[in-house]
Amino acid sequence: MSNTQSDRSRVAASDPSEVRYFGKKHDLTDDQVQALIKEYGNDRNTLEAAVARMKGPTAA
Repeated sequence: MSNTQSDRSRVAASDPSEVRYFGKKHDLTDDQVQALIKEYGNDRNTLEAAVARMKGPTAA
């Protein structure tokens, strides 16, 4: 099931395609995405900030 307009700000841990998409976007495994959701919740902005902190600054 895909996101609707009302829930695009969340990553549905119960939807394998959503977990896979978020992981592919950030070069993470499904297990890593699930662990992030468990630790930080499913708010997409919070998860993306956690990934940024985890990966550190990128070279330009």
